[in-house]
Formats: sequence, C-alpha cells, structure tokens
Amino acid sequence: MDIKSYIDSGILEQFVLGNSSPEQTEEIIELSNSHPEIKTEIEAIEDALLKFAESHAIHPSKDVKEKLMAKLGFDEPNKEVSYSSNERGLTSDSPLIIESKNPNYKLLIAATVLLLGTSLGINIWLYQNWKSSENQLAALSSENILLTNNDKVHQAKFSEMEIKMTVLLDTAVKSVELKGLTLMPEAMATVYWNKNKNEVFLNASNLAETSEKEQYQLWAIVDGKPQDVGVFNAADAINGLVKMKDAEKVTAFAVTIEKRGGSLNPTLEKMVLMGAVI
Repeated sequence: MDIKSYIDSGILEQFVLGNSSPEQTEEIIELSNSHPEIKTEIEAIEDALLKFAESHAIHPSKDVKEKLMAKLGFDEPNKEVSYSSNERGLTSDSPLIIESKNPNYKLLIAATVLLLGTSLGINIWLYQNWKSSENQLAALSSENILLTNNDKVHQAKFSEMEIKMTVLLDTAVKSVELKGLTLMPEAMATVYWNKNKNEVFLNASNLAETSEKEQYQLWAIVDGKPQDVGVFNAADAINGLVKMKDAEKVTAFAVTIEKRGGSLNPTLEKMVLMGAVI
C-alpha cells in the first residue's frame, strides 16, 4: 500500500471528524496499529483541530454562565467540589473522581461537556467550510487563468487567419512557388507578393531547421540583382505566414542560408529555394 497517497487522500481527516464509514473506521484502526506514520498523522490532525478549536472557541458571557449555574441549582458562588487523582494526573489506571454535595453536579458536567462539544463542532464546521471555500476559490482562479490563456490563443489564431484571408483574397496578390534546389530538393515555399502594395509574405513546407548561428534569408530579384527581403526561421514559416520586407518590380524570389541576422549579399552555394514570378 502507498501510505503517503493514503494519508493524502483525506480519509484520516474524515476519521478524526467522525465522518468515516464503519468499514473505513475499522480499516484505519488496523492500519494505524501496523503503520506508525498513519498513527502519527492521526494524532497530528487531532492536535491541529483541537488547537484550532481552542483558538477560535466562543466563550459564553458572564450573564449566560450565571443563568446556567442558577438553573442547575448552583445559586451560591462557592459549592464544595473535590477532585482526587494520583500525583501523575489522569490515567487509565487512576480515573478522575469527582465528589460534590450538590446532587446536580452530574448535570453541570453534562452541560459543560455539551457546551465544549458544541463549540468544538461549530469551529470544526467553520474550518471545513473555510477550507472548502478556499479550494473552490483556487479552482475558480485556475479555471479563469486557463480560460484567459485559451482566449488569447484563439484571438491569435483568429488574427493570423484574418491576415491570411486578406492576403490570399486580394486580386493584386501573385502566388510565387519556390522549389527546392540541390541542397534541399524536397523543400518548398510560397511567396505571396502584392504587386500594388509591394507587400511580401512567406509560407514554407519541408524546410529543415538551421543551426543556432544561421537563418534563412529571402531575396527578391529586381532588375537582375538580388535585394534583401528579410530573414526568417523555418518553424515560423512552416506554421504560418511570415511578413517580410516590401519589394517592387520583382521578377523572381530565392532563399539562401546565411549567418544569423542576414548578409548583404546572398551566398550562392547555400541557395536552397528559387521561383520565378509568372
């Protein structure tokens, strides 16, 4: 048996509060005899509840106490009550003996026990409800954070989709297919170039990740010369549209692998994609 999980299940708290079933009670008693850690935990729970009850106990006012004493026949302030026990205090071998000349002393004891029990019960009930409210608040807080995060994710996806639709549905946008060259024959990418606004967007597939010191760089061929259109990472281009730098009068696009941050001129031996504007 996993003793820690058993202790963490909360069944020992129910046992101490008297809410466990007869079967559970019998099981806990047997386990406490064979597992010292369970017995220690039960004693710790009892001690914590008693301390909590004592610190939050509601003591009756003097007026209530005097009325209760009068009702039980203790009108005189000093009634003779004697206690006898051995010097070691209350034990199972030497029970506390209470003697009184007042025949109602048993009623007084019963009333005192009832008041203490009621006070303890109320405080335990308040403690349980406080813990329940605290747990509910924590659950609601976690749920609210989760909903907020989900909402942000949905908003981001919606914004991305909105951008895609705006780009793809614009009749001025030309779709340029870039195909893999010798270094990456299976790589593919699509450039969406708005010839009126000069906007450039990139989406890729089957594009391998570069090293930490490198990045992909997109080039626009303008008047036969390469023009830098920006750097990008494979993951960003594969998962969505990447907004690149504007370019005009483009006849073709190409992608090379360059040092992180980009280069002034393309490294031709590291060209991986190319496509002409048709």
